[in-house]
Amino acid sequence: MMGQALPAFSPAGYRTLLEQLQAAGFALRPVEAMANPAAPVAYLRHDVDLHLRGIDEIARIEAGLGAGATYFVALTQPYNPALAGNRAVLTQLVALGHRIGLHYDLATYPRDHDAARAHLWQEIRSLQQLVEAPVASICMHNPWEAEPDLFAASVPDGLLHPHAPRFASVRYVSDSCRAWRDEALLDYLRDPEAGNLLLGTHPELWLGSAQDDRLTFLHSTLMDAATADARELLLDSVLPSWRRHPAARGHDERERVGGGRE
Repeated sequence: MMGQALPAFSPAGYRTLLEQLQAAGFALRPVEAMANPAAPVAYLRHDVDLHLRGIDEIARIEAGLGAGATYFVALTQPYNPALAGNRAVLTQLVALGHRIGLHYDLATYPRDHDAARAHLWQEIRSLQQLVEAPVASICMHNPWEAEPDLFAASVPDGLLHPHAPRFASVRYVSDSCRAWRDEALLDYLRDPEAGNLLLGTHPELWLGSAQDDRLTFLHSTLMDAATADARELLLDSVLPSWRRHPAARGHDERERVGGGRE
């Protein structure tokens, strides 16, 4: 058992957490399994808020333990899931047996309810095309500071929302901000009879060293990974283009011979 210690934020710490949940008697299932409840179950929910790079390490840990998880992917965050490298990560998650859900951000949605619902389905279709797999679950980005959730109380047919009223008895525990709100997770490890658990984690937050405090992790590990797509674009695409483009070469030649300025 975990004793009195909450898990350390690292890949090894995440593996240990899953092993301890299993040792306590929990099955580890994706969010979609909430539709057919059993007990005791820890439903594994991942919100991908910041970057996709590297999160397949977490997915491999889960698959190696026979666990299934749901990765909620956003289409409106700084990362672009359609980039080749990011799409490859998503494909790997599906190949490992995990599920992909939509992480919708109401700040980017129309105010009208019907228009918002149509927009939701549009994002679901786009995400399904990217991952080439069904998207059957949804959850809201930043519920603590955004508008009231339009889709939790009235979930569109064919979709599952882990915070719908019918799942109110499932305790939600989250690692938001690379921190635990309280020690409820320990209660479940000590007593699986407490009921089913919805474990909400952000896989990006588990990729650093357990020795890093929250702000050190943000300025080192997280910053590097979250900006890697932009750096690669600049160095692998923009820079060679600037060197080869006829306009740029003509400009540089004029500058070289002194004819570029009056």
